[in-house]
Amino acid sequence: MFGINHNNHIRQTSNGVKNGFLLLLAVLIISIILSLGLGVGNVVLNQIKLSGAGEDSQIAFYAADAGAESALYRDLKQNEFPSGGSFILSLANGSCAEVSVTKAGSPVLTTIESRGRNRTSDPNQCLKIERAAERGISLSY
Repeated sequence: MFGINHNNHIRQTSNGVKNGFLLLLAVLIISIILSLGLGVGNVVLNQIKLSGAGEDSQIAFYAADAGAESALYRDLKQNEFPSGGSFILSLANGSCAEVSVTKAGSPVLTTIESRGRNRTSDPNQCLKIERAAERGISLSY
């Protein structure tokens, strides 16, 4: 900063240097705080994505489990698959299971394979779609 002394001469004061240093220090502190905030925000966002993926995986697993249990019941109680077969189980939450039952050998070995998906574009077909979780269960008896 500049000031005027008693003789009307302009003189430079040391406040200009101090004010510049404080401004630089304030910008540096704000930059550090902003960087820390963005870093924490990035970690939180990744955790939210990860928890969503875990939920999708759990829904797909339970859909596969429901499909396997349905096939097991239909085979043991209703004898619906005397030589094998397949079906699609659509669930109320938008998930589905694609289930196949095979029978082979003597004595007969029955294998149930169920593929659950957390969501599908067409519930009647249980199609695989991009970014959908899929989990499988296999039963043999």
